Amino acid sequence: MSEDVQVTQGYGYGQQPGAPDHGYGVPTSGAPGYGQPTSGPGYGQPTSGAPGYGQPTSGPGYPGYPQQQQGYPQQQYGQQQYGGGYGQPSAPNGAPLADAVSRLLARLIDGLILGLGLGVVGGILAVLVGVVAGGIFAAGAGSSSGGASAAGLIIGLLLWVVVIVLMIGVAWWYEVEYPKGTGQTIGKKTMKIAVVRLDNGVVDRGTLAKRYLSQIGLGFIPFGGLLDALWLLWDKPYQQCLHDKWPNTAVIKLPG
Repeated sequence: MSEDVQVTQGYGYGQQPGAPDHGYGVPTSGAPGYGQPTSGPGYGQPTSGAPGYGQPTSGPGYPGYPQQQQGYPQQQYGQQQYGGGYGQPSAPNGAPLADAVSRLLARLIDGLILGLGLGVVGGILAVLVGVVAGGIFAAGAGSSSGGASAAGLIIGLLLWVVVIVLMIGVAWWYEVEYPKGTGQTIGKKTMKIAVVRLDNGVVDRGTLAKRYLSQIGLGFIPFGGLLDALWLLWDKPYQQCLHDKWPNTAVIKLPG
């Protein structure tokens, strides 16, 4: 009887029979007790290689929320490449759209460069035309025949046509050929903006030719040029000018 009492007294909650009695609820060495984790899986204790509550697994989690698609990808909306933010107007490729001030400054820079280039080329050609036409008229004045004077007038007019064609060619090269592929003139490079196609195609000669011809055509309409420049202020969603409509283009802001 005394032996049974001794064994019962040594068997507390969380103790094994025969183990020393260290007090109520205190686990003993090598024996699991109340609140003491074991070497196997327990409540709330993740084990190696076994999924637990709230622990991500290598496969999908809850239905409809696969683990690999938690949140938006970094590349979405161009945030990794361009740094665009949520709610900022952007092109279909995710790049933020250029603001009106950047586009205006780029246009002014291009206008100065193109105007200076055309002025130099036109001035040189005008001098050559004057020299040639003057020589022809001088030769006709010394002749009794009026045919020489008529020929001189025709040649002078043809030379002016050549001057105009060359000036148009310079403008064409600057607005169409030079930015081909990059969508950037010198002004746009300075302001870090570029023309892109809304279908994400290459900005080729045809695209830039449509933009250039649209600008020229709108220039012949009273207040057409002004309306073209201001159109982006209310155009949605891509802030296009009127000359962007036909070629289906927009202007984006580049990173950096």
